[in-house]
Amino acid sequence: MRTATGEVAVVNGTGPTPRAMGRAANDGGGSVTVPGIVDAWARMSRRWGACRSIA
Repeated sequence: MRTATGEVAVVNGTGPTPRAMGRAANDGGGSVTVPGIVDAWARMSRRWGACRSIA
């Protein structure tokens, strides 16, 4: 993301793997789960507000 001043800002939303996870699934919802993504969305919303559509 580039801020209004041109500065590049990065948020790593991958998060740690839960201890109880064991092995990732090969298919289905568990195969695309990103443990920290919801927290990353909340942090970005607090810092930059709502996202504007780029379409």
